[in-house]
Amino acid sequence: MNNMRNLLAFSFGRAFFFYTAMLAAEIAILPTARATLLEGKQITTAFYFPDQNTIGFGGVPVVSTVGPGIEIAASPQGFPIASIDFSDTSILLKFTQNNTGSLAAFNGWRFYDVPGINFTGATLVTSLPGWVVTFDPGDIWLNGSGASYSVGSTLNINVTGEPIPEPPPFALLAVGLIVIGIGYSLYKRTWPRPLRTT
Repeated sequence: MNNMRNLLAFSFGRAFFFYTAMLAAEIAILPTARATLLEGKQITTAFYFPDQNTIGFGGVPVVSTVGPGIEIAASPQGFPIASIDFSDTSILLKFTQNNTGSLAAFNGWRFYDVPGINFTGATLVTSLPGWVVTFDPGDIWLNGSGASYSVGSTLNINVTGEPIPEPPPFALLAVGLIVIGIGYSLYKRTWPRPLRTT
């Protein structure tokens, strides 16, 4: 009986040690993980026309992992006009066609669904007139309604963002300790005790 109690107490001790070690590792790694914005993360791209509720030109949302090289060689799928290259803090579009965008409430790209990131800024750098960039915490919108573009011309969006707030690590530690404590107290209450002899 005592051996079983000792084994269970040892198991609870190991669980507590493991949980504490994992939390310490997370605290140590978090500052490094937050040092990047888009690098290594997934981002979704879609082309919308004639408004921000309708995906146009036969396109579908494309999920890309940001890293070396050009993530999207031809966008949108149904009428490819540009390549898209993501870096840690920018989105670069390079046009492969000469044209002028049709007039509409919206005619352009949406970049969204970056896990753990809220966008705080999006600044457009280009010599092309008529292009407009807007953002909200979850989306960057690039509207080219009536705007022109030519082969080799570029649009560069400089992006800023911040991590979506997470529960403080010490709050997670407290929850873990409470769970372990409850488990241990239930174990002590329900485990059969030897009969006392008088």
